[in-house]
This record gives sequence, C-alpha cells and structure tokens, in this order.
Amino acid sequence: MFGTRKRTYREIQSLILKTLKKERHTVYEIAKETSLHFHVVNHQLILLKGQDYVNLDFEHKSFRLFAITEKGLKYLRKITR
Repeated sequence: MFGTRKRTYREIQSLILKTLKKERHTVYEIAKETSLHFHVVNHQLILLKGQDYVNLDFEHKSFRLFAITEKGLKYLRKITR
C-alpha cells in the first residue's frame, strides 16, 4: 500500500462513467469491473446522479441498474481530454 496515491473523485467518476458508457450496470458490476470498493461506487453514483450524469434506469428491491445520460457523456469527454 505504501507508495500508492489515492485516486481523486474525478478519476473514480471517470472509471464509473466509462463503464456505464458501454452498457447499463448494477453497483456490484461496476465495482467488479473497475476494481473499486462497492461502497465507493455506491457513493460516487449518488453524487453523479445528483448532477444528472447518471440515471437510475431500473430499480428492484434487490438491485438497481444505472445508465449514463447525455450530460454524463459530455462530462466524460471533458474530463478525459
């Protein structure tokens, strides 16, 4: 763990948005694909949803599917330059 730096919100959000750009995913699927902790992904999705970068596409009592919005695609292009 020594010598590694913490990822910034921007880097984490970029990873999540890139994953959602391919197709819609659950929180668990995003965490598995990005190698981020489940709770980190969940927290970032709440922040991204609040800014209208992601949308809750489907909700069931056991899982939620998230999808990227048009505004999220523009933000992703901006931060990956």
